[in-house]
Amino acid sequence: MNSRNFFAELKRRNVYKVAVAYLVAAWLIVQISTQVFPFFEIPNSAVRLVVLVLILGFPIALVLSWAFEITPEGIKREEEVAPNESITHKTGRKLVRITIALAVIAAGLFAFQFLRPKLARTTETAATSAPLTGAIAGMPVDQKSVAVLAFANLSDEKGNESFADSVSEELLNVLGKVRGLKVTARTSAFHFKGKDIPIPEIARQLGVAYVVEGSVRRAGEKVRIAAQLIKAADGFQVWSDDFNRDLKDIFAVQQEIAGLIAKNLELKLGIKQTQPAPNPEAYQLYLEAVRLWGLRNVPSLDRAEQLLKRAIALQPDFARAHAAIGFVLSVRSNEFGNDPMAGQGRTLNEQALKWAERALALDPDLAEGYVAKGNVLENLGRWTECKEAYRRGIELDPNFATAHQWYARNLSEEGYIEEAMVEMKRAVELDPLAPRILDNYGGYLIWLGKYSEALEVLDQVLAIQPGSPQALSFKGVALVRAGRAEEGRTILQSLSRQPDQPDWTRVCLAAALVATGRRSEADALLQPPPAENFYHGLLLCALGRGDEAVPLLKPVVSIYRDMILWTFQDLMPRKSPEFHRKLAEWGMTESWQRAEAWREKNLPKKAP
Repeated sequence: MNSRNFFAELKRRNVYKVAVAYLVAAWLIVQISTQVFPFFEIPNSAVRLVVLVLILGFPIALVLSWAFEITPEGIKREEEVAPNESITHKTGRKLVRITIALAVIAAGLFAFQFLRPKLARTTETAATSAPLTGAIAGMPVDQKSVAVLAFANLSDEKGNESFADSVSEELLNVLGKVRGLKVTARTSAFHFKGKDIPIPEIARQLGVAYVVEGSVRRAGEKVRIAAQLIKAADGFQVWSDDFNRDLKDIFAVQQEIAGLIAKNLELKLGIKQTQPAPNPEAYQLYLEAVRLWGLRNVPSLDRAEQLLKRAIALQPDFARAHAAIGFVLSVRSNEFGNDPMAGQGRTLNEQALKWAERALALDPDLAEGYVAKGNVLENLGRWTECKEAYRRGIELDPNFATAHQWYARNLSEEGYIEEAMVEMKRAVELDPLAPRILDNYGGYLIWLGKYSEALEVLDQVLAIQPGSPQALSFKGVALVRAGRAEEGRTILQSLSRQPDQPDWTRVCLAAALVATGRRSEADALLQPPPAENFYHGLLLCALGRGDEAVPLLKPVVSIYRDMILWTFQDLMPRKSPEFHRKLAEWGMTESWQRAEAWREKNLPKKAP
């Protein structure tokens, strides 16, 4: 048989039509399998088996269509059918009709998959999502970025909820060390836990290209983890797999999942495991302590310290728990009225430094250890060492949002405004729904004269954390400076009546009262006479009595230095020779000059 006759025979025997019909049907079967199997918790290996069977079946189908023919009497071998009895032309027409029907179904399924994320985004966003504001609006999405959502607990016991969270936590930790990969911080990623929001919308709010979600089912000492990587742009599943392991292997499973995800993102992993897998009970205590540390109040910090010490008792070489105690104590040293250079504040800083150094002794490449140490050194005014510690922490873990936030503060304290904003924006990109990072970002925007942007960010904080005192006080300041002084005064006055407000709320209120012509009410804030401290000095500045304030403006800690340069920079007695002598005494002259030069060049000029 020559080639021309061979191809003609292929056509007569409907081999071409069988091939097309088979491929359309196979594609449809694969799509249905990938959508339906997960619903019934059929392992992903079954999908792979379906694909393999379909591939192997293709040449078999072609061979059968060549060798056999369907006749009214049944299936016969081709050579047994006389030419005048052959009905291949009728069979061909039926194949065409079947193929068209399958193609229509396949096209409908494809259209549904393509349009579903867009329809979900338009119909569900308004009712279920937090408002997106200037914090991440307009920021370009890094195509090498991922958010790990809280894994769902499918176990019968609800007490395993924290165990499911720990799977996500460790996956975050592993992926955070992948070079070149931007990983959204826990605070923002876990914000969507238990909320029915479409994956593309979650990714839009977090500013990531990929999302990891999954589930954990634990039964005794066995655990099954299902994980999938989803492309945010269209909601399509890029990769998924199931892991059935003994509980003792759980941390190895997490490493395995992270490696597969990184591979599917076409990145090179390069993780160096320097620490033994933590004791599961110790790890649960550590996670709860980190959550409490984020609340930033005295009871939560005390409780966090207790939990971390229990974790270390269970596993003395748990370096991250040591570093976390350094965080807790260093935060306590410069908040809630403590002077970190004297008394209890200094004692807390000295203890925090020891914990941070113990963490680094256990793991010399632990980012948290360097950042905790940096915060202590900053509290103690050791600026050069502090900067080196922050930089090393960021180098080791570029996805540690708090490190970028604190490094931004350190840079702004020295007058490096452009550099500080780069770091602060990076913190927001990494943790775009963390209230403490967002309200600090709002503060920076206020100081930069970007009041409308600041108000958008602060409103987002208040949507996430209604009644947040820091966000409300910043919002009051922003409104006053934006020319809406009455609105700002109302917010600040209401806030000042609440118990346990920080001293600087009174300073903000004094400035608002002066701006709205309520001078007598502003002066009344000096009664009863406040303690002769830094905040008394700021209050005098707000009342226009800067010369009296100068002796009280001793910047004993980083937050005071920051307030002089930024938070209350417009209240400082700029023309006072005594003020500038004090700046020189405190080693702040160069920082002030850098900040002033930047302000002169970039900030909007006030009307005379």
